Amino acid sequence: MGEIFEDDSWSVGKAEVEGQPHLIRMRSEMPKDEQRLRFPKLMVITWSYSSEGSGLPAPEEYARMRTFEDALEAGTEARTIGVQAVSLTGAGVKEWRYYTADGEAFMDSLNLDLFGHDPYPLDIQMWDDAAWLGLSEILASAQPEGEA
Repeated sequence: MGEIFEDDSWSVGKAEVEGQPHLIRMRSEMPKDEQRLRFPKLMVITWSYSSEGSGLPAPEEYARMRTFEDALEAGTEARTIGVQAVSLTGAGVKEWRYYTADGEAFMDSLNLDLFGHDPYPLDIQMWDDAAWLGLSEILASAQPEGEA
């Protein structure tokens, strides 16, 4: 996604909410205004999982999440249909925030990426977010621990 972000740097952070760990992975910076305006739709994909007290997914569940995310990266992102901006994990929920120009094209691309996969427990919602508040609010509140 070099055409959207000047570099591909990510920041990783941790937070504790109600005594449970939360992992945050986010783009290290906002894209320029003209790039944000090209991708004004925020697609929020959530995956609920059993956390067995830790708030984090079991290794097997995490591996399935990686397979899902890798499929979107190799397909939807490589086709420049959507770009991931944030990933949040904790309290029994994994959330990915993607930006796209067209929600329907994003869903078509996601379905193509996942063809042949076993079903995933996903909930997908879309919002208008030309200001990219779905990333900027995380950048403003996070205390990054390092670059990914």
